[in-house]
Amino acid sequence: TTTEPALAAEHAETAEVPEPAPSQAPAPKKPAYTMPDGQQMVAFGDSVMLASSKGLQSVFPGITVDAETSRSMTKALGLIDQAKSQPEGLRQWVLVGLATNSAVTDGQLNDILNDIGPDHVLVLINAHAPVSWVPGTNDALSNFAAAHSDNVVLVDWDATISAHPDELAGDGIHPGMSNTLYAQAVKDAITNWIKQGH
Repeated sequence: TTTEPALAAEHAETAEVPEPAPSQAPAPKKPAYTMPDGQQMVAFGDSVMLASSKGLQSVFPGITVDAETSRSMTKALGLIDQAKSQPEGLRQWVLVGLATNSAVTDGQLNDILNDIGPDHVLVLINAHAPVSWVPGTNDALSNFAAAHSDNVVLVDWDATISAHPDELAGDGIHPGMSNTLYAQAVKDAITNWIKQGH
């Protein structure tokens, strides 16, 4: 009777042999991203981005910036689809700075992420303006980026420019045309996102 537990134990040991060795590295999900250059980036934005376009082109030479006054997030899908229809197609890194002029919803952001597709990175830039919808819009952007962190980067323009109020015009919304703060905020956010293992 004493041999049966021993045989069972021996059998259990041999049954464990086919299991992968603990030292075996797990297969990576996908290659980690590296800092893009401007040729890999397209930016769609409102007047805040327009005021910062020279800075974006200085920090990211070759970036395509499509920014106009009074634009809101409702224009994003049309702009993305227009870029997709061009011979070059949609560049891999898609910056969207359309949070200043209206509230932003989770549904809008989902539609944008689905539209750009899984092989792209969505870079969302939040808003800084003394208007009622900005706090809720910034919360929506932050929550969405956190929920989709594998391919969404949040740029906290609100925090960046709040630390440099002297860079803003009298309206408390628009930075000067020569500013590089906006572009640097984008670069810093992407750098930190990559450092997190994306």
